[in-house]
Amino acid sequence: LLALRNGPLLVLLALQEVAAFSTYALLRQMALTRAAAWTGAALFAVNGTFAWFGHGPMMPVAFLPMLLLGIEMEWHAVQRRPRLRSSRGWVVAAIAMAFALYAGFPETAYLDGLLAGAWALLRIMQCARSDRVGFTLRIGAGAVTGLLLAAPFLVPFLHMLSVADLGAHALDFSATAAPPAALAVLLMPYVLGPQSFGVDDPGRVLFWLWYFIGGCVSLPVALLAVIAAAAPRAPSRALRWLLAAWCVAMIGASFGVPVITRAVYSIPALAHTMFFRYAPPSWELAAIVLAAMAIDDWQRAGFRRLRLGLVVASVLAAVAVALAAASHSIFYLRANVPHYDPWMIVSVSGAVAITLFAAGLLATR
Repeated sequence: LLALRNGPLLVLLALQEVAAFSTYALLRQMALTRAAAWTGAALFAVNGTFAWFGHGPMMPVAFLPMLLLGIEMEWHAVQRRPRLRSSRGWVVAAIAMAFALYAGFPETAYLDGLLAGAWALLRIMQCARSDRVGFTLRIGAGAVTGLLLAAPFLVPFLHMLSVADLGAHALDFSATAAPPAALAVLLMPYVLGPQSFGVDDPGRVLFWLWYFIGGCVSLPVALLAVIAAAAPRAPSRALRWLLAAWCVAMIGASFGVPVITRAVYSIPALAHTMFFRYAPPSWELAAIVLAAMAIDDWQRAGFRRLRLGLVVASVLAAVAVALAAASHSIFYLRANVPHYDPWMIVSVSGAVAITLFAAGLLATR
């Protein structure tokens, strides 16, 4: 594709298609309704990382839902057909892992793989004891096969790490965190304006802001994710808590929350990655899967209005906290960056209005 005219655009479109259909297949494998699955697929196809990155870090993103799909295929084979082991989920997982590594940005692939590992561990724990060993071996076979398929890339890459000058990537990033202003951008992507590195930013406020950001979710998606995580007696409750915990851990470590940061950076090799910049694809997918689960819940049984109102109030309170954290940057931009106010007004009012509109729909049956 890169040999063709507009090759980078074609590559992005191809990756978005892979992301969309893999996410749809994953959510349907989880027995979500078609509407919920298509919504989740569309959201992940246009996620914040695809929107903002046009280079290496975005390349492995499309293969994360494919990797999770392979795990789910194997798990459902164990759950639904305990006497028949005809699933080829381990093959799907192997292909996804190989593509993610050949995509050429191992930091993103590694962070995505951690989510897949946590997902697989949960499914192992949920298997009957008699099925755990077989399920683990099949998932392990997929991982080993994927690594072997990617060996022509991995071997020279690991050799390069041993002899090359890695520059800033050899540093320890465990003490580096995103600025508080970035919290507002995660929920309202353009509340501090568009990506900008120009002369209108003499204090380089926007430069350092965008340096630390690798993705986002919109406020309505955050609302749906919180609804799904807080739903009592919901199906797949353990998975929902895992995905919610993953979002909290990844975002908390990106902003340097002490206890969370120490726990996350205890994972091998994470201290040498720009975690705050390359972790967003995994928590974006976690939030989007939760959002799709919320839509599925709504289609099947609806929501109690009191509980829905409490969640909406909590999400809007989070917006107020995020804007307070970004207040210093907002004052600076209003004084130094021309035409800043329209970005802030449209971002805040649009996000709140769409969120309230979505909540109004969810309040109906």
